[in-house]
Amino acid sequence: MDTDNKKKINAEIGQALFSDTERFEMWFATYWKPACIVAIIIAVLVAVIFGVAAARSSADRKAAFELTDATTAAEISAALEKHPDHAGAAIARFRLAKLQLDAKNYKEAIAEFDKIANASGVDATLAGKARLASGYACELAGKKKEAVPRFLAVESNLELPAALRAEAGYNAGRLLIQSGDEKQAKTVLGRTGMISGNTRTVSYWTENAKQMLIGIDNGEYKKATPKSNKK
Repeated sequence: MDTDNKKKINAEIGQALFSDTERFEMWFATYWKPACIVAIIIAVLVAVIFGVAAARSSADRKAAFELTDATTAAEISAALEKHPDHAGAAIARFRLAKLQLDAKNYKEAIAEFDKIANASGVDATLAGKARLASGYACELAGKKKEAVPRFLAVESNLELPAALRAEAGYNAGRLLIQSGDEKQAKTVLGRTGMISGNTRTVSYWTENAKQMLIGIDNGEYKKATPKSNKK
């Protein structure tokens, strides 16, 4: 009988004579040292992984509290400087921009709103609200030409809520009329009037857009021609 056959027969006899528990005990008696080393390595790795995860979770909570608890513009700015990439940074920056707007620091408010609107990974609705707010801030700062494209960017974004788009469309049309561009104003207000939504907010802005559109057709926004003083 050759060697291979003997090994095969011995293995079959071993399988028949010993239970699973006995075979494990025999294996462990032979390989206990390597098994213990592997077990220790696995235990250390698990401890390290859980330790890192716990540390990150603790740091994340600390950053969230710092961003939330900050109330003044200076405090929020400091918190944002420490945690610019935190998930709560965009909301904190919106609060900062609002504070700057209330303080009539329009340049600073516009800069903060634009950071939110242009940042990657920010919730689309929050980014849309920031862009809309930056349009209002530009108008308050006397920069109406800069406000129009901001409003239009919101109005034309079909992924945003209808109420947000309708508000932006109305304001874009309003400023276009003021600038004398009634042709583009009619186009924008026409689109805005057709925005559908089952809320009072949507209806409010779309109805205002329709009324403004009627006003254009009736010549209500035409600048009066000064009368000549010649006799």
